[in-house]
Amino acid sequence: LEGYHVPAGHPGLHRLFGNNYRVELAGNGVARQVSWLKDELSSNWSERHYQKLLPEAEHLPPELRRSWNYYSLFPNVAFDIYPDQIEFFQVIPTGPGESFVQGRCYGLADERREMRAARYLNRRINIQVYVEDKELTQGVQAGLESESYDVGLLSEKELCVQQFHDDVRRALPVARLRKAPEPGGVAARNEKMREMDSAA
Repeated sequence: LEGYHVPAGHPGLHRLFGNNYRVELAGNGVARQVSWLKDELSSNWSERHYQKLLPEAEHLPPELRRSWNYYSLFPNVAFDIYPDQIEFFQVIPTGPGESFVQGRCYGLADERREMRAARYLNRRINIQVYVEDKELTQGVQAGLESESYDVGLLSEKELCVQQFHDDVRRALPVARLRKAPEPGGVAARNEKMREMDSAA
């Protein structure tokens, strides 16, 4: 939901896009991130060949034919829209600090050899991005669980993060509390806070 982690956390995406990465609020729990492939070829084999082999996606407007668009839908759904295919995935919580990711790729029927190669290379690139995101998420989770963590302010680069947190607080009022309620008391406290919100 922010782009500043890309240079440090996703070197491959940074090689593909440079600083051509924009994050914007789309409203109603939707955030959009868009980036455009650089003309300068990447030093990485998969990325470079993706840039070179990606055929013209004539079904798209010209400004989207070399862009990667990411849409996040609150609370846990995302669509990654590439010129060559669309990837859908959902993050399903399975317990405190744990989740399961399921997804699928779809593409228009296109038997061009270049398109088949681009889709293969896209998957190679994004498997690496997934591994990097998993490591980043595990590191963030460990930091959140440390005793030294405390909430802080969000920057102007984190508008979509702010929107997500606002959506969580609307859906689960108990998330507004600085400390978690006693075990077993979350549902009751949530209901009480909803009643107070509707009375206000």
